[in-house]
Amino acid sequence: QSITQSIRLMQEFEVYKASAVYVTFETEQAQRAALKALNAGRFEVWTNKRVLLEGFALFRRNFILDIHEADEPDTCRWCDLDSTGAERIIRRICSLVVTFGMTLLSILTLPLIRVHINTIFYSVILSTYNIIIPLVVQAMVSFEKHPDEGDKQQSLYINIALFRWINTVVVTDLTTPFLAKLGVETFDMMNSVNALLISEMVYSPILKFIDIGGIIQRHYHAPRAKTQELMHDNFHGGYYSMAERYTDFTKVLLLCIFYSPYYPIIFFFGVGILFVQFWTDKILLMRAWQTNPSIGPETSRFSRRYFTTAAIVIGAISAATVYANFPFTNLCNCPDGDDKCAVDVSQMYSNVTLLSGERLESVATSAVALKFCNQAKVSFPPDPEHQGFDNIWMTKSQEKLTTIYGWISFVLLVLFAAGLFGHRVTTFLLSLWKGIYEPSGFDQQKDFTDGIGVDSFAYVPQLKEPGFTFPLLACDISKINSDLIGWKPLLSDKKIESHRSYESCNLIFDVPFENDSPVDRPVFSIVRQWAPRWSNK
Repeated sequence: QSITQSIRLMQEFEVYKASAVYVTFETEQAQRAALKALNAGRFEVWTNKRVLLEGFALFRRNFILDIHEADEPDTCRWCDLDSTGAERIIRRICSLVVTFGMTLLSILTLPLIRVHINTIFYSVILSTYNIIIPLVVQAMVSFEKHPDEGDKQQSLYINIALFRWINTVVVTDLTTPFLAKLGVETFDMMNSVNALLISEMVYSPILKFIDIGGIIQRHYHAPRAKTQELMHDNFHGGYYSMAERYTDFTKVLLLCIFYSPYYPIIFFFGVGILFVQFWTDKILLMRAWQTNPSIGPETSRFSRRYFTTAAIVIGAISAATVYANFPFTNLCNCPDGDDKCAVDVSQMYSNVTLLSGERLESVATSAVALKFCNQAKVSFPPDPEHQGFDNIWMTKSQEKLTTIYGWISFVLLVLFAAGLFGHRVTTFLLSLWKGIYEPSGFDQQKDFTDGIGVDSFAYVPQLKEPGFTFPLLACDISKINSDLIGWKPLLSDKKIESHRSYESCNLIFDVPFENDSPVDRPVFSIVRQWAPRWSNK
């Protein structure tokens, strides 16, 4: 009773301003014309002073509107539309901090497993981290504020990619001693990478295919559900996101490119991993995973433009550094006439303990005199000149190849930075003074009304809550065609009018208001349809 009374008081006295207004047009040509005419610069919007905008584009002859092309209706996050920019940034920063914390935990624990247990168990735990931690990140990102699903997927992509890239590629390289880069011992880097490749090809797809979470939902939670809707909620299928799947691809891409200078055959392993991933995802997408919002090509474009390109640049830098460090022995030839390097060729040493702990009964000196030099001390871009005059370990061909690789990697890095920041900075500066909207693609010459119920849907505010089979509407739908909603409830009585069939899923009927109709309640959104005269919809 107290909650109902509070809601009625809010309905009667509170005034709620609109957070956003969505408009659909009958033709794509009309939409593009409106966006082109009303698109204003940021300064014009912030100050409400017209500079380049035409006078007829003012709203009520006084106001400059902030106009953007909207995403698909089912991608809107209606509860987050009223969030401020500062609130969104703060929540994203908090998510990144937590992600870095989990990454730090992985960096601290994985080397201990690798050293004190074995590389097989190390690769299994690493692959398990790559599956479990993204689930934690997804739950964490759900508390962020995003106006649409595409924006949420980008944030999710950044968090998961940072963890997976560092966890899979960087940790193995940084925790391997310099002299163990090309060794054949169990702890050495190549054996660790081999174990990781096998784990990604076999263990990860099996763990994903089994779907332990789905089994628990269907066989434990569903039989113990207290209502029919709660039971149905456990059979929706597994959740997946395009951001998580694309980070899985870029992780394998970076792994192969980064370690290819050490291990060129790794590309064949990468092809095998991606082949298994493709068929695993295809089977799960068709038979196990639930349907997700149609976010369009945003995630794929974001991945291709930034992270796939970054993986290629990092691979080029890795190749240049590896060729400069080769042969990873920290030994240099002694210059002629250097008395400090004079060694008796026939000299023998007994009871020698190697750095790995192995003990040898006797060791004979080499016929070639060598001395210690720090091969890991290489600048960027790698250049043979940084060897010094008395610490030369590169061959003539190696020096030439290092120079070529070094400057190519430097040029790629500069081009990537220029493309990443230059385009965004230029676009931002231009948007300060004028509208930068440009239509993408071709006009498909389709009328909106002709596709109602098939591929044309309206922006109808609705919420998805656990425990409910269908979304909960948050507006009056009596003034629109019910086919614009995008889904239909299950009807036990076929004689019920189409609009009335949604009453059990509409929040406006939860608290009856005695004096006014649901249309006049200020707490809910307003949805209207003005169909063309030639249409019967």
